[in-house]
This record gives sequence, structure tokens and C-alpha cells, in this order.
Amino acid sequence: MGIECGSAWFWFAQALLLVWILFISILGRKFLLNDTAKKAEAGYVYLDDDLKWTKKSTIIYPLISTLAGFAAGMFGIGGGIIKGPLMLGM
Repeated sequence: MGIECGSAWFWFAQALLLVWILFISILGRKFLLNDTAKKAEAGYVYLDDDLKWTKKSTIIYPLISTLAGFAAGMFGIGGGIIKGPLMLGM
């Protein structure tokens, strides 16, 4: 694309990428909370192992995943080592 590392266009593209990630995250959060509300209205009975999405859990799990991805990138470990137990807990 002809964008040089460190140029103004490079930083603009990086900022645009972060805005896109934030936008998709907000849409995903809204979807999960709406789905949980619909289940509550329908009288859905959760099993003991089901994950019930709340306002808090839709913030905590993505933050933990981001931290796990950062650690995996910094230390060169597979993300499955960190995310595996998290996904099992979910």
C-alpha cells in the first residue's frame, strides 16, 4: 500500500484499526446483552455450567483475552496455554 513505518499514514492506519476493533467489540457486547435479555424474557433456565452474559462479564472476558494475547506476543508462548483454561471456565 506504500505506507512507510512511522509515517503519519502509518499512525493513522493504526488508529483506524483500533477504532474498528472497538466498534466491533461494542457491537458484540450489545448482541450478547440483547441475547441474554431475550432468554430472560422467554424464561430460559441456565444450566450450572452455562455462561450468563452480564454487563460485567462482557467487559472482563475481552480484557482477559487481550491481556493473554499481549502476554503471548511478548513472551512467544502459544495463546492456547493462557486462553485454554479461560475457555474451559466459560
